Amino acid sequence: MSLGLRPALIAVLAVFVAVPSLASGSILITENARKASLKVARNGDAEIRWTNSKGARQSLVVPFKGRVLPGAAIAGKNVAKRNSRWKLPFKPVLRKAPNGFFYALQTWRPRPDKPAELRFSRWKGKPTVLTFGAGFNGTKEALSGRVGFRGKPVSGTSPTPGGQKLKIFVLLDCLQCAAGTSSGWTRIAGRPLKTKDGKFTITVQPTFEGSSYRAQIAGPNRGRHLGPDVRSVSKSVRPLAEASAAS
Repeated sequence: MSLGLRPALIAVLAVFVAVPSLASGSILITENARKASLKVARNGDAEIRWTNSKGARQSLVVPFKGRVLPGAAIAGKNVAKRNSRWKLPFKPVLRKAPNGFFYALQTWRPRPDKPAELRFSRWKGKPTVLTFGAGFNGTKEALSGRVGFRGKPVSGTSPTPGGQKLKIFVLLDCLQCAAGTSSGWTRIAGRPLKTKDGKFTITVQPTFEGSSYRAQIAGPNRGRHLGPDVRSVSKSVRPLAEASAAS
């Protein structure tokens, strides 16, 4: 691996509609990336390469242990193989290395008003799992779900690479709701995962009633395991519930 680099940097997500900061295990590599590639060395280090907005190729190494190295490269061949074991969202690049770890790149837009982000994750075992759905409590629609990683519930906080503990949030959006555009997704809120079972719930206010809803979360940090990001979409049940109540 080439060294002699400027100070290492890992960016983490921040500021989501009344959410002070978003804990994340997946690593933000860059914004507006094109032609991203992923290479893994035999020791578990990962190299990410991409083309930036100016057309230049850039690189960054995420060591299996230690600090991220901007501008670095790894020597030797790529030992990770293409893998389709897990159906991840966000245009994934998924690889599995001989050490049993999965490595992934995902591109998505956590903040609706910001550019798309290229994000890296690494884990062994089950990936981040998000179950999510809409229900009707008699007067309003309610959204609820549960988050798990490697077979365990996700809740509380997740440490940044620098050791700061940040609350874990699930991001909730509505489609074609009055508070936003007639055709796109609008952020409802960021809901902290407080309970130990990884569950969350929110009552949908009238301005956020939409034709569909979605939940998204940046995977948690659990030591060497950096959870992949996940998304789940549920159609509104309000029209069926109201029709049933009226009949």
